[in-house]
Amino acid sequence: MTSGHAIATLVVFMISIFFVIRPVIIPTLRPIPRVSINLTTAPILAIALLWTAQCIDLTVIRNGTIGAEGVKPYDIVILFFSLAYIVITLDITGILQAVAFWVSDKGGYNGWKMYLYFYLMLTLLSILLGNDPVILSGTAFLVYYTQVANLEPRAWVMAEFAAANTGSMVLFLGNPTNVVICEGFSVNNVAFTAYTIFPFLACNLLCFVSLAFQYRKQVPPKLTRSAHRDPRLALLDPVGAWVGGFIFGATLILCLVVGFFGIDVWMISLPFAVGKFIFDL
Repeated sequence: MTSGHAIATLVVFMISIFFVIRPVIIPTLRPIPRVSINLTTAPILAIALLWTAQCIDLTVIRNGTIGAEGVKPYDIVILFFSLAYIVITLDITGILQAVAFWVSDKGGYNGWKMYLYFYLMLTLLSILLGNDPVILSGTAFLVYYTQVANLEPRAWVMAEFAAANTGSMVLFLGNPTNVVICEGFSVNNVAFTAYTIFPFLACNLLCFVSLAFQYRKQVPPKLTRSAHRDPRLALLDPVGAWVGGFIFGATLILCLVVGFFGIDVWMISLPFAVGKFIFDL
């Protein structure tokens, strides 16, 4: 039988999700600063409300932080933020923009060749970096590219989303959900890739075929204008790109290797992130 506490917890959870999606600012009397209910504050306020109403107790809060039944939330949070820092600072060097311009030059004025090249590039980057950094950086580039080349952006942005979200399923580092699955079901990191590689290939190929059919009228066979640019000019910090690329590559390889020895991956990613932060200083 469903209890009232369970229903109340579900309702509060849904309300907090609403404020995460649609943040609000509550005006207050000066000099008290305005109160914002957003991605940062809504979950904390929801937990405090549920605890005050005795819908959850300290044991539930502890399990949600420290972990239970094989899932360690702190492991996932530390891993996600440390990898995000490494990848975002790598992106700031301009390396992803340089790769995008290099692919643009290879595609030339052939519209469908360019569409395929971008799809393959975004897929490969999403496999290595995960979907969030690729979407954040790739969207800005595609907006610029489609404006300069006088293209309908929807076909290109949808291809980016499809490539990023299918590519991120290959490695366990590609998405926080992958980490939850590996931690919760004790799946080896390499074994996870073995399970997902063939579904990824099928989904990725089917997505491209579906997109090509759906947007066949929006991708011109020949481009009238192209956003040609020397990729080296887009690289803002070559030294930072080399160092960041080495740090990320080493982190990725070691995180895959330590899966065979039962070592938490955050113990690998966090020191590398700290090292990258020291280098950035």
